[in-house]
Amino acid sequence: MQGRELSRRERKTLADIERVLRRDPAFERRIVAESCLFCSCPAPDGAGRSRLPALARSMVLLSLGLLVSAAATSAPALIWAFVVVYAATLAVLALLVRRWLGQEPPGSRGGGP
Repeated sequence: MQGRELSRRERKTLADIERVLRRDPAFERRIVAESCLFCSCPAPDGAGRSRLPALARSMVLLSLGLLVSAAATSAPALIWAFVVVYAATLAVLALLVRRWLGQEPPGSRGGGP
């Protein structure tokens, strides 16, 4: 830590705040979910959503590979493959952003109308 250290009173206040926040399960789930946006750790609520970030990473890499090869060869099949994979990649990334913002798709949690 650069600069001066926290005083004893400041450390105690910070410890009290952390203790109160750790007691709130909703806060804990939100912190874990937000910190795992692009990692492959399991979702805190057991929803099994951990494959989506890995899929997004793979699709981005595949899109970049197809883009480079399509640009280098100008082969129509590679160009169309890139278009399809790129569109699917954008859809997966939109799902990730939606999850990151806390807006679950309708029907994903099983509750509500």
